[in-house]
Amino acid sequence: MMENVVSSIEYAIENKLPIIEVFQFKNSQFVVTISEKEFVSNLDNIFQCYMQGEVYELCPRVVKLQNILKRNPNEKQKATPNSGSTKQPIT
Repeated sequence: MMENVVSSIEYAIENKLPIIEVFQFKNSQFVVTISEKEFVSNLDNIFQCYMQGEVYELCPRVVKLQNILKRNPNEKQKATPNSGSTKQPIT
């Protein structure tokens, strides 16, 4: 689930989306979303989980996204393209 959140945030940054869909329950209209103002806190929590679980190989990607989000908003589009993510904004 954490990698799905990271991929979704990365996609949102690349495409300047204000909100992302993380997942939707089967046979339900209930959709879990994350707004742009919550991207950093979610990445912070994921980073902490990775560190506690000693999953160090996934940390650089999270740190890169954290840094992009903490910089000037005009620099957000400099994120590297995500291969294969197809997340779309909620309308």
